[in-house]
Amino acid sequence: MTKHSRPSRKNRASRLLSGSGYMRRILANPPLPGTVAIAHVYHDDWCSIWKTGMCNCNPEVIYEYPDLRGEKNGRL
Repeated sequence: MTKHSRPSRKNRASRLLSGSGYMRRILANPPLPGTVAIAHVYHDDWCSIWKTGMCNCNPEVIYEYPDLRGEKNGRL
């Protein structure tokens, strides 16, 4: 196989995530607009994502909103 004919890792991951409607289910509950959020996705123990990479459960998505203000010269 040549370099150009083999799918990149990004393309393979994208195909796995979009093929089962995974991203649609996650984005059904989007984070708050104008914020930075870390999405924690919790799958069931029996979900196929652990074996095949294709999700067949209804994952629980919990957003964490980190404090990005930081400190400058000892003050907020």
